[in-house]
Amino acid sequence: MPAALYPKNMKLEYLSRGGVRSLPAEIKAPLLCFNCEQLFSRKGESEVLRHIAGKIANKPSPLLAKLESLTVREEDPTAKSLCGSDAGLNMDMFAYFALSIAWRSTHSWPVRDEEDTSPLNLGLYEEPIRKYLAEETKEFPSDATVIVIVCSDRVSREAWFLPTQTDDLWYHELRFLAFGVMFRVLLGKSVPSELRRESCQADGKRIHLADVSAKTLSALAYLEHSPEGS
Repeated sequence: MPAALYPKNMKLEYLSRGGVRSLPAEIKAPLLCFNCEQLFSRKGESEVLRHIAGKIANKPSPLLAKLESLTVREEDPTAKSLCGSDAGLNMDMFAYFALSIAWRSTHSWPVRDEEDTSPLNLGLYEEPIRKYLAEETKEFPSDATVIVIVCSDRVSREAWFLPTQTDDLWYHELRFLAFGVMFRVLLGKSVPSELRRESCQADGKRIHLADVSAKTLSALAYLEHSPEGS
């Protein structure tokens, strides 16, 4: 997770196999050259993080304020669907950022006094994502869907999770939470059409507003009691 998501002057805690631990600084390791670092920043990270950086975790969400006045395109009992472009948001950058975090999660990261993080598996989709991120191809990966959910609840605005993976029978799904914004990365030819339509990168440039406190608390409880939690 980018360093900007780490709140300043706050004691950080994380869950691991050994229980609750304190983290003195961000988890980091050599991975990208300078040019690629700048590319990641220019294509998505700098824009997205200014809306959700750790320094605003305990303040009113600027994204919520941007979405309040937008026309609701679709609505169900759990979420409202809006067009991010209507709020001046570059949703292609949100998609790029989400894929960059997903790709970084395929690497193992060292945690002081703990086992390294376990790399996630993107299967056949890892290389197309890498090529897109590195601008070796201009086309967004055809089998990738990125769904962005702005969390209306406070508990989700005060936490972030490293990417976690659950695989459906037919496709991969990675989720991560970044201080009030939930990202879902779906990979596969068999991702349902209704989910593809909700992608922030698709024609509607969708962004969603929902209370995800139940999912956040459930994830926290799972990590706390899982022997493999980290």
